[in-house]
Amino acid sequence: MADSTDILALERRIEQLERSAQRSRWGAIAATAALLAVSAVGASQQPATSGPIAIRDTNGHVRVRIDDTGLLLTDANGTKRLRLGYNTHDQPALNLYDASGTLRLESYLAPKQTAQLVFHDKDANPRQWLGLGDDGTPFVEEMNADGKDLVYLAGTAKPRLRFYDGVNERAVIGMSSDGDGLLRMFDAAGKESVSLEGQTKPFLRLSEREIERIYFGLSSEDSPLVFLNGATGKAIVDIEAQADPYIRLRDGNNAERGYFGVFDNHASGLAIYDATGTQQWSTP
Repeated sequence: MADSTDILALERRIEQLERSAQRSRWGAIAATAALLAVSAVGASQQPATSGPIAIRDTNGHVRVRIDDTGLLLTDANGTKRLRLGYNTHDQPALNLYDASGTLRLESYLAPKQTAQLVFHDKDANPRQWLGLGDDGTPFVEEMNADGKDLVYLAGTAKPRLRFYDGVNERAVIGMSSDGDGLLRMFDAAGKESVSLEGQTKPFLRLSEREIERIYFGLSSEDSPLVFLNGATGKAIVDIEAQADPYIRLRDGNNAERGYFGVFDNHASGLAIYDATGTQQWSTP
């Protein structure tokens, strides 16, 4: 059986709980009333009526400003140095400015939530882009002051690095559609001048205005070969290091004029032909 001391302690504890519960009820009532009041005030006001918020330094200069356009940070001279908000395309953007207030770094989220980072020169011209394309492919792009491409690197499944002179593509390093390594160079008119591919049968091709002039590579039988071609692209000299190696000389009409190597009878020697292909001299 509980004594009187325990009963008194229990009564005091019950009394404390009742007072605590009462305070909680009054707190809940007050909080609800405050919430209703704020909601009522908010509903009675038109949106975006709050004025800008300005934070000043000890000298009274505005250093931080927040308004309906976003967040703006300025230096002691009042020059904008950072802006966080939306750009003219209504994309979330962060801009950084130099001491003269010129835009130097711009970052934003493109429509498909792909990030873009843009570096500007001292004249605010965009010169370098880093980001993700619409398909999520990472890329780097560099441009001249006129906005013409100079360098473009795309990190696709078959990545390529491209170089431009501001007008035409001049070089590309990367992988072919078949996944082979390649190097291509182009003249000022955009015509291929050098092509190097590390495919199953690798080759190096040198061209003039898209006309092949020199070819180093492998034949269909995997034999090393060299072609030296005239201005029309027709072979003048061809060398093949096959089982029966040879050097063949041709004229401008592609007619064979000289042969040095192994003949069909497996004898080695030299043969000379006229313009009609008639043999003029041979040895042995």
